[in-house]
Amino acid sequence: CEPLRGHTGRVNAIAFSAGGTRIVSGSNDKTVQIRDLEGDMPATITCKGHVEDAVSVAFSPDETLIVSGSYNGVVLLWDVTTGAQCGVPLVGHRRGTAQSLAFSPDGGRIVSGYGDGMICIWDTKSGEQIGKALEGHTHWVQAVAFSQDGSLIASGSDDNTVRLWNASSGKQIGEPL
Repeated sequence: CEPLRGHTGRVNAIAFSAGGTRIVSGSNDKTVQIRDLEGDMPATITCKGHVEDAVSVAFSPDETLIVSGSYNGVVLLWDVTTGAQCGVPLVGHRRGTAQSLAFSPDGGRIVSGYGDGMICIWDTKSGEQIGKALEGHTHWVQAVAFSQDGSLIASGSDDNTVRLWNASSGKQIGEPL
């Protein structure tokens, strides 16, 4: 098996598409690369637009979009087919690295976890932040995920906690785990 080459810097994040036919990677070379594993599109599409290292990536459930986060907190959306940037950068919260990202099951929202312990929820189409940043973690938010029905968000942090959040209200549910 040959390695997939293309980045010129350290690879920080990687994700499979839901169907398993594509992968996306983010790198210290400030690019995001989409690779087709079946040959139905160009072997590699390179997305350029980050001005800092790309440290997090995720596919939308319908495999039409990719979201990527960078060291300076900017979150960008990309068209999977062309590699073109979609919409406006998601920059409502820029005080920390956009360390972790996830799409809601319907693809309508994105959750982003930051190096300063904050969590933001975004509307995928408008690029607007939904509500205020979720506060509770005291250190880097290394992982975020939506529940299968999209009603909950789970977050994990360097503060050694897992927290559950109501995805609609942004309120923390219960005590940290």
